[in-house]
Amino acid sequence: MSNAIQQAADSARSLRAFGDIDDAGYEELRIELEGMRESMNENLSRLREVEEEIIEVSESRNGNSDNSSVLDIESRLNDLMENLEPLRNRALAKSEELKIRTEIAEKSYIASWQEDVILFEENLYRTICNYGETLRALPLLERVSIILTGLGEEVEDSNRISDKIHVIVNNDIQKCQNGSIDFSELRGRARQYSY
Repeated sequence: MSNAIQQAADSARSLRAFGDIDDAGYEELRIELEGMRESMNENLSRLREVEEEIIEVSESRNGNSDNSSVLDIESRLNDLMENLEPLRNRALAKSEELKIRTEIAEKSYIASWQEDVILFEENLYRTICNYGETLRALPLLERVSIILTGLGEEVEDSNRISDKIHVIVNNDIQKCQNGSIDFSELRGRARQYSY
């Protein structure tokens, strides 16, 4: 139950980081989860008290059969277990719900980020076309390299994201600048790789 509440809290923080919930929604979730944690701790504390009573009764009985205290303890123990079961189910359900929401939010965030990178690269090539005249002094076969730090592909067996490198021949830049080709064709002619 404690793990489920902690996982739900972690998911709530992730949802906030991905922008899936605002500060008010996050605070509401945090209060709900804190209430679950307090209720769990209260019930577990009462359970420990009952366990201590069971030990005391069993040590003091030594063959005596005072069934009234045993029945009282059993009744309280059953009540506690009945209180804990719905709380456990709520914690597990909330944890699963927030985990699913987090997975969806993460996929949405990644898709949005990838679209932003594509748009950024289109604008980059458009800008190169528009300001290619500034590179006229370079030899036409000279290459211009642009390094986009952290925008490359993820490296397998590592959490490191590589840089993306665009290598463009100045001749193509000049053709784009004078209108012989457009920025999308310039992008198609460029050599791109992750490093």
